[in-house]
Amino acid sequence: MAEGGQLRLILRRWSILGLPLPMWLCPRSTSFETVEDGKFRFHVEISHPLTGLIVRYRGWLKPVGSQGSSEIVSPAVLPSSRQP
Repeated sequence: MAEGGQLRLILRRWSILGLPLPMWLCPRSTSFETVEDGKFRFHVEISHPLTGLIVRYRGWLKPVGSQGSSEIVSPAVLPSSRQP
C-alpha cells in the first residue's frame, strides 16, 4: 500500500503448512520501502505481542553505475530496543 511516499507491507492473512491461522496470533510488522537521494531504502521490523521484538533491520541499495560498476553499502545497524 502506498502511503506518504512509502510502499508499506500490510499483512492480510497468514498460515502454517497451508493451514490458515487467526490474525490475532499473527506477528506484527512495520515494513516499508522508499526512494531517497537515488537510493532504494528499506526498513523491516517484526515483533509478536507475546515475545516482543523478533527481528529489525534496515539498509539501502544504490543503482548500478553507467560503467557497470556498483557500490556495495553496508546496511545501517539499529540497536536492539532491549539494550539499555
